[in-house]
Amino acid sequence: MRKDSESGLESVHAMASWGGLHLETAPAAGPVTSPSRAPVRNLGVLSQTLYKCVLPDGGAIDERFHHDAFQASFSFDDQAQLLDRALEIAKRLEAPIVRVFSFWRTVEPERNFRRIVEVLQGGGDVARKAGVLLGLENEHACHFGTGGEVALAASDLAPDSLGIVWDPANACVCGEQAFPGGYRKLRAERICHVHAKDLVIDSVSGRLDWCDIGLGQVGWTGQLAALVEDGYNGSVSLETHWGGAGGDKYAGSTICAKSLARLVDEA
Repeated sequence: MRKDSESGLESVHAMASWGGLHLETAPAAGPVTSPSRAPVRNLGVLSQTLYKCVLPDGGAIDERFHHDAFQASFSFDDQAQLLDRALEIAKRLEAPIVRVFSFWRTVEPERNFRRIVEVLQGGGDVARKAGVLLGLENEHACHFGTGGEVALAASDLAPDSLGIVWDPANACVCGEQAFPGGYRKLRAERICHVHAKDLVIDSVSGRLDWCDIGLGQVGWTGQLAALVEDGYNGSVSLETHWGGAGGDKYAGSTICAKSLARLVDEA
């Protein structure tokens, strides 16, 4: 299992730079660099908002969840072009995985299952020809938010074109016991990447508070140990949502990075 984030960890999970998404802001040609002009290296996953939009005629949107698309406003009709652009950038960055989603969750998510799987497989076929794997994240605001939902989708998706980006905290937000419950529904060999963040949800009020990795209800000690036992050899990416003590997000991220590195070393 490999670690990535700041604080001396080994690779990068690229979500945005240049003040926006890579799809919008990366240069059209030439090497992709960081804002400091240094070349981007050791990129594990290119994380974009592919298929994170409304599915036309999919039904009423489930408004319980915040729709975080990093200020992007792309529509369903944009997705094919966005996929091509993401694959182009991934190849230039030598990123083996491009993250994707499963469209904004509706109040009847099961009715859209087959249609979404077909869209994802179509995108996966394009990615496979480009030598890139699509990583389907279980996102609580999208149709496949729990371990059970993303596992069911993965069973109908070709393993050579689509893997799973497992985010147990997102599963918790959906009301699932992420570990061991949700995780055990997955086939470990389909997991291509793991997101790490932690949270506490009040059982009475339903209030959600993000926290340091390992101090919440995800159960990271057991989750990381299970990944090692199951032979997972991919990256675990810090995706901290915790604002840190006093609202210092940089300090919060640094604390979480160190906690994650310690937990991975102990697993």
